[in-house]
Amino acid sequence: MTNRQLAVLVTEKPKVGYILVPYYVFIRSESINIDALATPIVCQKDESLTAEQLQLVATLHNINEQSLTKQFSKSKVSHSFFASLDEPSLSEVIRPYIDKQICAALPLIKSTATRVFISNGKYRTIYNDDELVVANPFACRPKFFFTLTTDGNLLYTLKASDGIEDISLTGNFFAQLSESPAVFVSGNKLLSFKDIQSKRFVRFPSLQRVVVKSDVVDKYMQTFVANSCLPYFSARAYGFDITNLHARPHAILKATIDVWNIGFSLYFAYDDHLCSFADKKQPVSLHKDNGKYRFEVMSRNFHSEKTVADLLTEEMGLTPCSVNLFTPDGKSHPSLVDLCQWATLNCQALAQQDIEVCIENNDGQKYYSASYELQVGVSRRFDWFDIDAVVIIGQWKIPFKKFMPLSYFPRACP
Repeated sequence: MTNRQLAVLVTEKPKVGYILVPYYVFIRSESINIDALATPIVCQKDESLTAEQLQLVATLHNINEQSLTKQFSKSKVSHSFFASLDEPSLSEVIRPYIDKQICAALPLIKSTATRVFISNGKYRTIYNDDELVVANPFACRPKFFFTLTTDGNLLYTLKASDGIEDISLTGNFFAQLSESPAVFVSGNKLLSFKDIQSKRFVRFPSLQRVVVKSDVVDKYMQTFVANSCLPYFSARAYGFDITNLHARPHAILKATIDVWNIGFSLYFAYDDHLCSFADKKQPVSLHKDNGKYRFEVMSRNFHSEKTVADLLTEEMGLTPCSVNLFTPDGKSHPSLVDLCQWATLNCQALAQQDIEVCIENNDGQKYYSASYELQVGVSRRFDWFDIDAVVIIGQWKIPFKKFMPLSYFPRACP
């Protein structure tokens, strides 16, 4: 009994390396026969395919030889284009485009339960042992393991965690599908990551561990471990300490005012550390006491941070317009007055959520953005009446006439 269905093959192509290719295959009890290339035109006639499967085929169609030639070359002949392709064009232009398409295909592969096989491209028959287990897209995490030996050398290795187990890459088949973010085949698993590049992993299939000599360990600790590893990834240490600290994040909206942008930038304070919402780096401090290394990592609560950002955009009217820049009511070019007005209108909700607002101009003048009250009264003065207006800001009462010289100017009052 045979069953014809859509599948995806991991196969190596000249020049561009490993890519994903959609095929129709016949599933037999002991083997899988590769039938025909699945193209958008062919698949449109297949009523058994879902809309997501059609989208998957269209996405991977973008990275076949003919499509790449049409996209990046004036030549109509794929062989001539790839034969003359230089390394900078491949690594800086074409391969990043391929990576993007592969990353877009992974959620579709998972949601449609499309089977994925490794194929050398030479034979039309593959086997059940060639099938790959596809991890949840971009849910894998790297795990670093460091050992500081008694003779002062530092050993480290890198494993991949798919949420179920820590996967050692050593001795396994390795096929890189995307450099950034990292997507690769290790053994019989297709793994994808969110915030790390494949180049971090490529040495470990053939190397059990990296050895850092004692005379450069101090520099290595200050650079790679403190700046490139611990701020982003989990690690386990032997021979020195890594301590994870925890603090409640305090949200701060700071006005960004420069030639190009006016809006709010979102930050979170963890004790003495101020972290940008757009930057997922965790603060790390390195201490060396009596020759012993000790790292302190301030663990960020990304779930809590996202909850605050969603609250600002979904309930308080801020619109994200660029990386960590929010503007009131979707205005592309708000004024300083717009920022102050938004903060004043939402001051009660901001206070309830413990969100601090800081607005100051380029001269360092801070602007009051909390609530205020205007009290108006009438007093009798001999043969006329005076209108007495007082602005109440917090504990201060300020006669309205003090604001009169400023009221002629269409700007917020510092």
